[in-house]
Amino acid sequence: MLLVLAFTKDRMRICYSFFIYLLFVFVSDSVYATLLMFKIGARQFYVLKEFCLDLIKIGMALELNWKIFKYYPRVRGSNLVGIIGAAIFFLIYHWLTPQKNLDWWFSIPSDVHSKILQATCISFLYMSGSILFYRLQITGAYKFLILGFLVSQLPLALGFAIMAAFGQKARIPLSYFNSIFFLLALIVWTRVYWVDD
Repeated sequence: MLLVLAFTKDRMRICYSFFIYLLFVFVSDSVYATLLMFKIGARQFYVLKEFCLDLIKIGMALELNWKIFKYYPRVRGSNLVGIIGAAIFFLIYHWLTPQKNLDWWFSIPSDVHSKILQATCISFLYMSGSILFYRLQITGAYKFLILGFLVSQLPLALGFAIMAAFGQKARIPLSYFNSIFFLLALIVWTRVYWVDD
């Protein structure tokens, strides 16, 4: 529905990387479901899919920093320092806390992925803090985009961290937990293409 809205209302320009994110989620989830049905390479594809989504989310953070703070160069520069700081935090955090639980097929990639998600969430929280601190007036579309991202990604980052720590037994309940928050985010993201600029 969001992809249809983006096309029909010509709102892709709000954030091109967000549209790419939605399109990639739709296509990759369809492929993943097909691979699961035929039991062919689903696990390897899932790992690749999640790391591609991480790259898209990082691109989204950079694009939003440019678009939202276009007329606030000092704030934009401060946010860029925050994004770089989050990347440094990820590297140090990953180096200091290596994954030791190797009893689950996705444990090491899950650990790396959860840490990248946490660093990306820190970047978005930093941008949100900049908006609140400087009391900037931004369009409703960007407010809902950032809010939806945080609603979907913070629980997802937490879920992956728990799965990396507890392994296979935590996978099924946490997948339901993450799906619920992603559906909530989709409801919030609907407003991205419905609200006026």
